[in-house]
Amino acid sequence: MSEFGQTRRLEDRLIDDAAAAGQSAQQQRRLTLEKELRRPDLKDSERLDAQLELSRVLLDLGESETAFTMAREVLDAGIRAERYEDAASACQVMYLSEQPESTPALGHGLWLALACPMDPDLTWQLFRHLVEETPAHSDGAAVAAMLAYFLMDKRATGAERDRLIFLARQQVAEVAERHRGITDEEAIGIWVQMHDLDDVDMLLERMARILDTITPDWWFDREAVRARFSPD
Repeated sequence: MSEFGQTRRLEDRLIDDAAAAGQSAQQQRRLTLEKELRRPDLKDSERLDAQLELSRVLLDLGESETAFTMAREVLDAGIRAERYEDAASACQVMYLSEQPESTPALGHGLWLALACPMDPDLTWQLFRHLVEETPAHSDGAAVAAMLAYFLMDKRATGAERDRLIFLARQQVAEVAERHRGITDEEAIGIWVQMHDLDDVDMLLERMARILDTITPDWWFDREAVRARFSPD
């Protein structure tokens, strides 16, 4: 028994040492990024990159409020620079920071993911956050899960597509089980049809209502962003 106790103490120490090393590395990265941001010759694009990374580092270090503030600056700069994927990534940082406006930030990120071409994996993560945020018996989770599936099917490619489609299908099954206690594939198909979850246009309309609910005030001009991707 004493030998087991000694082994356990050694394991705990190794875990603590690894955590401390990770924390130290993040602190060092923070100092490097803060020094980079003080460079007088820093280009706007370089500043945005450094701020986005710094917001993630601050989040990892537990400085959630500061991470949110930094990410909010990145969102504004990303919209101005038409770097919409970076803007959506900043929204994810704001959501994960668990601040008073984190849920509206997720709404902004989801809107950008729907409206703008971007990394399918980031899109998947944002929709996953919404599913996890939504109450078990709410139709909103079903809408988010099915829309995520359609987006992965349309936008992802190659090996990434296989992975994301698998995750999206698994998520639909999870939502069906918690929403109506459904577990077998045939019943899930019936559930999808019964709730009009196979109609993409209707899903988009329902998602728009969800986003307006969780995002009382919009922080950027959505029409201007839409115009960027509308045909002439």
